[in-house]
Amino acid sequence: PGPGANECLVCPAGTFSEATGATKCTFAKPGWFVAVEGDSKETECPVGKYAVDPGSSRCTSAAAGSFVDAPGATESTPCAPGRFADTSEARACQNCPEGYYADKGGTAVCSLAVAGFFAANPGRRLREDGARGTTGATAQLPCQPGSFSISGSSECTPCSAGKYAASEGAIECVSAEPGCFVAEDRASKQEPCPEGHHASGSGNSECTLCER
Repeated sequence: PGPGANECLVCPAGTFSEATGATKCTFAKPGWFVAVEGDSKETECPVGKYAVDPGSSRCTSAAAGSFVDAPGATESTPCAPGRFADTSEARACQNCPEGYYADKGGTAVCSLAVAGFFAANPGRRLREDGARGTTGATAQLPCQPGSFSISGSSECTPCSAGKYAASEGAIECVSAEPGCFVAEDRASKQEPCPEGHHASGSGNSECTLCER
């Protein structure tokens, strides 16, 4: 109390007084809080929560798409591209699963790769420098000619012999037309049968010599 006070005042929530005979209340530091009035100490915000301003009476939960990985935090951190947090109060973000991607930070839900594209987690493959990637896919990439994919793919499937895909982003392979053939897997075009040969029906991987 101040001079002449005949009773002690109770420190409101968000403040505290540690010592007997204190003349003022102390604001809780950023990253800390005081939940009830009359408290004698401040409490550190737990992992998954934070407090920006001094004098907080409660901590704020990290929103979906962000995380707080240490106690006493003054802010949350958005998930990096390729990672996500689909709940509040996350302690860490997770890699987008295979076939999904996050092309920007702060993602709560990863996007599904559409048909004709794929999204591979680089963490399952060695990078050129020999280190393992630490994030999920940050983009969906088109399948190259000679391959295709369905939605949610982590890799493209090569066209088998007898079929081809002429352009990138194919959602299916095309069977070789009658009179044409595709001899090998992963082809981007069909070839006409050479002179003296024929191919009846579609999807041929070779041509047959004409009978004389």
